[in-house]
Amino acid sequence: MVSYLQNQTSAFLQSQLGYCYPILSSTASDPHCNVLFVSKLLGNIVLLTGTILKIPQISTYLSSKSVAGLSLPALLLEIHGFVIGAVYNVRVKNPFSTYGEGVSLLLQDVIILGLYGLYAKQMGLVSGSLFGFMSLGIGLYNQASTSTLQALMGICIPVFALSGITQLLLNYRQKHLGNASSVTAIFGWLMGSCRVFTTFVEVEDRVLFFGSILGVCISTVGLVQMVLYGDNTKKYLEGVKRKAKEELRSVGKKVE
Repeated sequence: MVSYLQNQTSAFLQSQLGYCYPILSSTASDPHCNVLFVSKLLGNIVLLTGTILKIPQISTYLSSKSVAGLSLPALLLEIHGFVIGAVYNVRVKNPFSTYGEGVSLLLQDVIILGLYGLYAKQMGLVSGSLFGFMSLGIGLYNQASTSTLQALMGICIPVFALSGITQLLLNYRQKHLGNASSVTAIFGWLMGSCRVFTTFVEVEDRVLFFGSILGVCISTVGLVQMVLYGDNTKKYLEGVKRKAKEELRSVGKKVE
């Protein structure tokens, strides 16, 4: 059993590190291989974190039965960007550790979109949107050339930026963040910062690198808003709870 685990670990590290694996396994030192090892480590941490990043946010929506504070245009734009990003990275065969969390976040965004449709009573809109995204992904994968996908990835940078800015503007207008999860926001910023490093080290694509930097900048503004509007957000959520209790009492009185 121990031997099997050692062999599997060696095979995994070999697939991740390539020619650097024998160097790092010996007493020799290579600056490039050391940086690559750190990048792969961070990339896999980001990948694992991405599988659960928005679970706290989803849990908040489920417990409150409300998607207050969520910008639907921002969410749709983000899903659009993740679909294109997933297709592009699969087609050009980038290392999964450099983009895998995007696939996980796409699936979590789809769940959030479903919750929006349920709680905002917009299931028709949500169903149509999901069909459109599925058609987009299948069509791009089967029909689009690599150069077209690369051009679309360039467009994804302003798409993701617009998504983030749309949410930031909604926060600014409301002066609160609704049911936004602080855990998701903080870990999202950390993941984005790690992704800047891994993209710089492992992928010779300045479009992706610039997009990573822009994403971190937008996440930073979101964290600042979370601090600035913290008291307002708390008061807003307390008001929502009071309103819900009053409605329950009202329903109870009508039943009596």
